Amino acid sequence: FIDRNRQRIGDYIAERVAAWDTDELVQQLEQSVGKDLQFIRINGTLVGGLVGLVLHALTHWFGPG
Repeated sequence: FIDRNRQRIGDYIAERVAAWDTDELVQQLEQSVGKDLQFIRINGTLVGGLVGLVLHALTHWFGPG
């Protein structure tokens, strides 16, 4: 079934994603995830910042100089 309808399935998914309203999607995610969303945002910021600092330090110590 999937092999025969692969293109139609892909088209359907692409069509559905293109029809998403960003504000509605964000609102639904916030309702579904709830309070955990704020922790996810904070953790993502902290981890991203730490990775950036580590990369900067490695580039500074081992980069061309």
